[in-house]
Amino acid sequence: MPLGHFEGQRARSDAQPHRYELSWSPANAPLQACRCELRFQDWADQHYSFRCPAHQLLDWLMQTVEAGRQDLPDSFWQWLLLEQIGEEGSP
Repeated sequence: MPLGHFEGQRARSDAQPHRYELSWSPANAPLQACRCELRFQDWADQHYSFRCPAHQLLDWLMQTVEAGRQDLPDSFWQWLLLEQIGEEGSP
């Protein structure tokens, strides 16, 4: 986690992958919230800002490294779409 950013690409079955960069603020404790920002390289104006516990971010990054992938795990994308982005649209 000391690097503060991760560059990856999300595979798509029908087209070129989405390239993205995830950056985050440092955290001193596992339960401390990290401020994160996800930017898609091909769409500079499209980005998502969110917070998540440092231990959760570390878990997603470790899953990525252990799998030898260039993409964050599906659990990250599900969390981002269902938990975080869904809350923004709620009244």
